[in-house]
Amino acid sequence: PEVRTYMSFFVGCDYCVTGVFTVELALRLFAADSCALFCGNAYNVIDLLALCPGYVELWLQLRASDVGGHLHTTTVSMRSLRMIRVLRLMRVVRVMGEWGCAKRMMLFFRVTWNIAQEGLWLIASLLGFTVVFGASLVYLFEAPQCIDPNGNPVPTCSANSQFVSIPASAWWAVST
Repeated sequence: PEVRTYMSFFVGCDYCVTGVFTVELALRLFAADSCALFCGNAYNVIDLLALCPGYVELWLQLRASDVGGHLHTTTVSMRSLRMIRVLRLMRVVRVMGEWGCAKRMMLFFRVTWNIAQEGLWLIASLLGFTVVFGASLVYLFEAPQCIDPNGNPVPTCSANSQFVSIPASAWWAVST
């Protein structure tokens, strides 16, 4: 489906997840023995960095609506900062390890990888078959046909073509 038709749903989910992570981070800060120890933990710094793009984007959207509505130009630059949110995955991995779910998580990743591998092999096989079949057709129709008026092949043909063989045609099919 087209992503743009569900954009408001995804933005709402993004804000909800950012809010839940913020509340969780605030509760952990409140429960910590000291702020210095909390900020000294690398996982907490990663969690804080993972939250920053959401709030920067929200701030830019609010500021753009105040300034004159250049929402698109201000938030497009945030796409690169959104990649920092991948750091949240590190948080999930750490929590799963603390809960003792690491074995189940690794099993899930192995099963997912095996399923994806089967699909990738299928796609690669179909792509290879399509390239060879297409290259054969291109060679058949585009290769120089040196035939005399009686229908006999001419031994010395001077026609010029880039499709001199099926592998050359396959290279053309892949490169274009």
